[in-house]
Amino acid sequence: MYRVVTESTAYMKSLAKDSLRNNWKEGTLGFVLFYILTIFIRNVLNLAVDNSIQLMDVYGQTVNFIISGNLYDFLTTPIFTFGIIAFAIVIARERTVKLDLIFSGFEFYGKVLLLGIVMAIKIILWSLLLVVPGIIAALNYSQAYFILFDDHSKGVMQCIEESKMMMRGNKMNLFYLVISFIGWIIVASVITSAVIGISSGVLGSGYFTQIISIIGYIPTSVVMVYIYVTEAHFHDLLIVEETVEI
Repeated sequence: MYRVVTESTAYMKSLAKDSLRNNWKEGTLGFVLFYILTIFIRNVLNLAVDNSIQLMDVYGQTVNFIISGNLYDFLTTPIFTFGIIAFAIVIARERTVKLDLIFSGFEFYGKVLLLGIVMAIKIILWSLLLVVPGIIAALNYSQAYFILFDDHSKGVMQCIEESKMMMRGNKMNLFYLVISFIGWIIVASVITSAVIGISSGVLGSGYFTQIISIIGYIPTSVVMVYIYVTEAHFHDLLIVEETVEI
């Protein structure tokens, strides 16, 4: 049985802060590692391997599509996304930082990859209608990785369907929770963008700028670990069953 979350965003954030007490540095490190494994490596591959092709976008304009970086994204982003969610769940539940969990999706690579692909396709298709249906779809499927983490035996569609069930009556709750971080997200993004922008202006868009971007991403990592651990507490509040005294 799942429940409608009635707790305030402030309460869930307080749970996250409590879980992150004495774990901020290690938690931030986990999200810096996530950045390196996803965006940093993709960008380095794009610089190192010149294998772009020209494609037509939806507006009829020609764009360069770099195969190496985008192929790496396709094959690994769902895996590391699952891993960083697992990382956040354990911080929330056990107040313990386990960096190796970021790689845990490789234990059942095919299932995690397929889950990520199916969710992405569904969200994209809903987004073609309007922005709002795409957001609703993303909220509907938001718990799928959490469900798979708790029970690796569940299939892809089972995780998606259970996520949809869990989010009945809870979509706005999660939306408001995410929106409540918008101030921190803007501040962190401005700092990160400024560091990368200055580096790019001085050094160009080469390898040194990519290395410096890791430092620039640290403020964003602080905010992201806060958000993900809070969302992990949100998930656990969804599945808490109320006890009835007899």
